Amino acid sequence: MDKDIIIVTSALPYVNNVPHIGNIIGSLLPSDIFARYNRMKGNIVFYLCGTDDHGSTTEVEAIKYNMKPSEVVRYFHNIHEKIYKWFNFSFDIFSGTSNNNIHYRITQEFFIKSFINGYITEKEVELPYDPQWSKFLSDRFVVGTCPYCNYENAKGDQCEACGRLLDPKELINPKNAITKNPVIFKKTRHLYLNLTKLEDNIKKYLETKKSIFTDLAISMSLGWVKEGLKERSITRDLSFGVPVPYNDLWLALRKKIFNELDFTSKEKFLDSFINSLKGNNLLVPEEEYIKIKTIVEENWPQIDNILNKYNYFESYNNKVLYVWYDALIGYISFTAQSLRKEYRKEDLINIDLSGIKVLEEGENFIKLNIDGTDYRVEYTIDNKNVWIKIDNNFKNLEKIAGFLLSKGFENVKFNIDWSYLWKNGKIYHFLGKDNIPFHAVFWPGILLSTYNVPEDYKEFFNYTDLENYNLPYNVIGLSYLLYEGKKISKSQNWGIFCDSLIDSDLEPDYWRFYLSYIIPYSKDSDFKWSEFKEIINKELVNNIGNMEYRVLSFINRYYNGRIAGRLNDNIKSKIKEVFDNYNNYMEKGEFHMALRNILELGNYGNKIFQDNKPWESPEKYRDLLYSLLILIIYTYLMLYPFTPTFYDKFIDNINIKIYNFDELNKLLNNNIEFTVNNNIRPLFMKVDDSIIDKISSIVTRPKNHLIR
Repeated sequence: MDKDIIIVTSALPYVNNVPHIGNIIGSLLPSDIFARYNRMKGNIVFYLCGTDDHGSTTEVEAIKYNMKPSEVVRYFHNIHEKIYKWFNFSFDIFSGTSNNNIHYRITQEFFIKSFINGYITEKEVELPYDPQWSKFLSDRFVVGTCPYCNYENAKGDQCEACGRLLDPKELINPKNAITKNPVIFKKTRHLYLNLTKLEDNIKKYLETKKSIFTDLAISMSLGWVKEGLKERSITRDLSFGVPVPYNDLWLALRKKIFNELDFTSKEKFLDSFINSLKGNNLLVPEEEYIKIKTIVEENWPQIDNILNKYNYFESYNNKVLYVWYDALIGYISFTAQSLRKEYRKEDLINIDLSGIKVLEEGENFIKLNIDGTDYRVEYTIDNKNVWIKIDNNFKNLEKIAGFLLSKGFENVKFNIDWSYLWKNGKIYHFLGKDNIPFHAVFWPGILLSTYNVPEDYKEFFNYTDLENYNLPYNVIGLSYLLYEGKKISKSQNWGIFCDSLIDSDLEPDYWRFYLSYIIPYSKDSDFKWSEFKEIINKELVNNIGNMEYRVLSFINRYYNGRIAGRLNDNIKSKIKEVFDNYNNYMEKGEFHMALRNILELGNYGNKIFQDNKPWESPEKYRDLLYSLLILIIYTYLMLYPFTPTFYDKFIDNINIKIYNFDELNKLLNNNIEFTVNNNIRPLFMKVDDSIIDKISSIVTRPKNHLIR
C-alpha cells in the first residue's frame, strides 16, 4: 500500500473559554477519529491543534479581570490541555499562538510574501473609537444589532446568529463590548489582503472541490465567492498579537522600488519615490508626503541616508496582524514547531534526557524508552551528522535528537520535516460551519497570495524559504450541536461543559461513542440524555459488549481459552462488505455512518451466535466461534478511532497487538490460534438514571472561572 501524507487539523479553539461538548463534536473528536483511522491505514499522519490566543476577546477578558493577556491565556490553555488529554485526543502537537517565536516569525513571513507579490493594499478607514478610553477598538470589542438578522448582540467581525462576516460600521447602535458606552468612528490606516484580486483563483480551486468538500462547505464557500470577495483588513489596533513586521516590510519595499527611482534630481527623485509607493497600493497621505519631502530636503543627494531614515510603515509599529490571519497560519507554524529541519547542540542545551532508557542498539538503529513509550529510531551517519528516518511517529523528536546529540554528533536531521509535509501532504481541516468561509476561502487566499515569490527576496525568509504550500485537500465543515433542543449557552448554564465532565463517573470512551453517533455531519444534531442512555445501553453494552463477552466466555468454557479454525465464507463476506462500507464512510468524514455500519456487524454477529446455538454442540461449531472471534476483532479495530481505550482493553483479553489494517487483513488469510484470558469480564457498564442524574447535575456549567 502506498502511503499518503495526511495533515489533520482541528480548528484552533479560542483560548478564553472552557470547552463544551459542542466544541468537542464540532472539530476535535472528528479530527481525532480521522487521524487515528489514517494511522491504522499506514499513512504518514501529522495531527495538530492548539489554542487561538490572540485578539480582542483575550484583551477584553484581561481588562475585565485586571490581568495580563498572557495570564488569561496561561489559565485557560491549561484547562484546554487537561480536557483534551482526558478525551484521549492523539495530537502530535498541541500548541498555542502566543509567546511562540516560530509562529510569530512564520506569520510575519507569510505577510511579507503577500506584500511582495502585490496582494496587500492600504486603506484609510473609519474604525470604532472609544473617546473615554482614548483607544481604537477592534471589531470584537464592539457589539450591536446585526443589520441582516437583527440579532442584538452581534460582534463587530461576525454575527454568531446568522454567520455573516461584518464590518463594525454595519452594526446598528454600536457600543463598547465592556462598558456599553457608545463608540464613534475615527480615521486610521490599515493593510488589507486583496481577496478581490485572488477571487478567480479561489473560485477555480473551489470548483475542483465539489466532489470532496462536504455539501455544506462547498455551498457556503461558493456562495461567498458568488457575492464577490472584498479586500479584508488584516491589521488591527491591538497590543496582544503578532506584531506587524514594519521594518522588514520597508526593507522589502525598498528593494522592490529601488530600480524605479529617478536619481537625476531631487525633485524627480521625490516624485518617483511617491509614485513608487502609490504603485504598491499605499496611500501616501498628506502628512506622510510632508515627512518624505523633509527627509529628502535634509539628506539629498545621500540616497542611503534618505532610505535608512524613512520607513513608510513606521505608523504600524503598534499594530498587530488580524487574529484569524495568524490563527490559520498556526496550522503551518505548529507543524514547524514540532518538525524542525535540523537540531544542533545549542538548540537543545536545556533539554531533559533523564526519562530516556536504551533498550537495544543495532546497526543503524536504536530502541529507546522515553517516559514509558518505546521508540525504534532508524538512522544513518554522515560524518558528524545523523539523519533520522521518521515514519509515523512524531512525538518526542526533540528528546530523540537531544539523546543522539549527547553521543557526540553535531547535527541531527530528519528525512521528513514540516515543509516536506506541507508541500506533499493532503491537508484535512475539521471545523464548525461558522468557520467554513475562513478555511475554504480566506485561508486558500492567504496561501495563494504567497506563491512564487521571486528568488531575489529569499533573504527575508528564514523559516518558510520560498516554498509554496499545498491548499486544503478537504474542508470538513460540520453543523452545530444543540443541548436538549436549545443552543448551548454558558450564561444560561445550558449545555455540558467539559471541565466538569471530566470529573464524572463515566470514562471518556462512553462520551466519544455517543458523540460520534450524533456527529452533525450535514445538519444540526441534538444531545439528549434519554438518547445517550439508550444508545450506550443498546449499542455499546447489549450489542458490541454482549457479543464479545458471550463469544470469549464460550471459548474459555468449551475450548479451554484457545481456538483456531477455518473462517466461515458467509461471515468473511459480511466482514468484507461492512469493512468496505466503513472505509468509504471514513474517507468522506461521515463518521456517524461508519459507526452505524460497525454496529450492523455487531448485530449480525449476535444473530449468528443466537441462531446457531453453539452451546448445544460446541465441537461442531468450533469454526463458527473462530469466525465470530475474527468478526469481533474486526469490529473492535474499526471502533478503535472512536473508542481507543475500549479497544486496548479488548485486545488485552485476546493477547494480540493489532493497530493497523495490514495486520488485521492477515487474519482473513491465516489460521491463527488465539488465546483468550480466563478472567473475562464485561467491558462496558450500563448507564442508568442514577448515573444520568448525578452527571447532569454538575456538567451544565463550567467549574473554572477567572476571578476578579
